[in-house]
Amino acid sequence: MKYLFIAAILVSSAVLSYAQGHGKVIYWSPDNTLQAVIHPSPENAPQVQPEFILELLTKTNKTICRVAFTSKDLDHGSLLVKALWSPDSKYFVFSTFSSGGHSSWHYPTFCYARSKDAVFELDELAGGPLVDSDFAILNPAVFCSKRLNYEKGKKIAEEPIPVKVDLSRISYKTKLAEQVADGKPPHAEKSQH
Repeated sequence: MKYLFIAAILVSSAVLSYAQGHGKVIYWSPDNTLQAVIHPSPENAPQVQPEFILELLTKTNKTICRVAFTSKDLDHGSLLVKALWSPDSKYFVFSTFSSGGHSSWHYPTFCYARSKDAVFELDELAGGPLVDSDFAILNPAVFCSKRLNYEKGKKIAEEPIPVKVDLSRISYKTKLAEQVADGKPPHAEKSQH
């Protein structure tokens, strides 16, 4: 069963990689009012799976948020692994992986919160680093994944802990996305509306 799961992840990653390598991928919100557009980084032409830029647009193509998960050396950005809208259309969640393979056990996972027009990291709300890229979102907006099993900064078991996070708990106190691109914060652009 474990190998079947790994094979499914590899196939879905290959399909997504091919799509990203050949143009943008669009994820429409369930209410069809917003689109999350994944653009492959222009510097990544030779890469099989490119680093990416996330852009949130209205259905009239007005940009409301844009964050780049890219790096000039193609080694310090992020690769998209999985992306989903919450059933209530209020959150766009996506898991990533280091383009350089750093911290291969960790899948930094982010959430665009519609009410905040910002992208947040989910590790803190999950109680620790997320270690499973294959998350789920239950209705209306409950994020389900697995995190590192540790307490007070020390690993206490090999098996990860299942977690459920109510995405409505995201606030401005939640850590904003700080994906490093060439040692700098993300290239975030927020439109005024």
